[in-house]
Amino acid sequence: MSGTASQVKAIDDALEVLRKDMARFYLSMSGNNPQEVYGSVLTSFEILAINPLADDHLRAKAAEVRRIILGSIPPSAWTIYGTGGRPPDPVGNFEVAMGELADEYGRVVEKQHARRKKLVK
Repeated sequence: MSGTASQVKAIDDALEVLRKDMARFYLSMSGNNPQEVYGSVLTSFEILAINPLADDHLRAKAAEVRRIILGSIPPSAWTIYGTGGRPPDPVGNFEVAMGELADEYGRVVEKQHARRKKLVK
């Protein structure tokens, strides 16, 4: 495999790993058990944060989503909501934060696609 082809493959592979890390982060918020959601969000955020393509902007937006999710499930609420209910979102606008995270992810992907396009020219 030529140098250019291996660089293109490396970009493609890195984007695939980032996509999986983002999907893991999104899916971590979908549980019914507050303790599991809490742990899943923490773990999936850390995995996303160490991804080589996750720059400071993407990490900051993911951290904001993490803060909102974890703030909506305080440990004191686990006994109240332990049967699957969730408290309301008291610490931020979840939809706005998720939109901003999606925008940052799109920006990172576009940047990598531009690098890839430059290599194949």
